[in-house]
Amino acid sequence: MTNDVEKLIAEMYLNQQKLMAEVQALRLRLEGHPAISDGWMTAKEAAIALQTHGIKSPKQLQNLRLDGAFNESKGEIRNVGKGETPRWLYHVPNCRKALERRYRAG
Repeated sequence: MTNDVEKLIAEMYLNQQKLMAEVQALRLRLEGHPAISDGWMTAKEAAIALQTHGIKSPKQLQNLRLDGAFNESKGEIRNVGKGETPRWLYHVPNCRKALERRYRAG
């Protein structure tokens, strides 16, 4: 190989390393952001994560829960409150499916 080719390969390798570092930094910045996260979330976080499915506020999410849109036995919601005050968490992927079912049927 000529020196020019070796330099080009070395430059490409360094560019790839820089790009991988930038991707990793971006991943770390986005990790845990409600808009892209999945899993159990509070009503406030879940409302942000479910905006693409028409949810505008935590209150709307609560109203849907009270109307029976989400089912505890299907793993869509769970009560983690201690004592008499309920504290609901929403499983975002399962809630997405429940919203799709609800609006497809209605």
